[in-house]
Amino acid sequence: MARKILHPLRKNMKIEGEKKYIIMCAALIAANVLLIGGAVLIAGSILKNSEILGGAVVKLDKKRLSTENLRDNLNLIKETDQKVASYDRLFFTQGQELQLITDLENIAAKNNVSQKITSPNLDNYANNRVTITVSATGPYINTLKFMSDLEKYRYLMAIEQINFQPSGYAAGPNGANEFITTMQITLSLYAQPSQ
Repeated sequence: MARKILHPLRKNMKIEGEKKYIIMCAALIAANVLLIGGAVLIAGSILKNSEILGGAVVKLDKKRLSTENLRDNLNLIKETDQKVASYDRLFFTQGQELQLITDLENIAAKNNVSQKITSPNLDNYANNRVTITVSATGPYINTLKFMSDLEKYRYLMAIEQINFQPSGYAAGPNGANEFITTMQITLSLYAQPSQ
């Protein structure tokens, strides 16, 4: 009899054990679903945040490049300012007319040519320009050297007109006849105001 009484209990225990097992399995499956769902949500959030961060990194990189470009441009401006400051020495300064004429006479003497300087506006600058006409007479080679030295002169000059004319022959230093020419050259110089 005791057996009969225990047998239904075992059956109930077996059913209860199976229920517990099913409940535990269902709980584990639910926990896994929640974990997987949470992982998917977290992964989605991570992807979204990584896209946002990626965009922010791209923007920051553009700003960095912009800053580098700005820095490079500022350096170029500084270099240009330094170069432009050195250009002042290339321009004739008003008030130095006597020095200009003296320099031209020295260039003529160096090249053994006689010269005549005319300037219609040496004391009256029009549009900050000085126009000078120089006539140099001497052996052809010497007039070419004179013109070359004018090109190398410290001031920036624009040649407005140039004219070569034969003037005949003359005895040179070694007794041979040299071809004499007259070169007439009209030059313009930018005249910056005196400081």
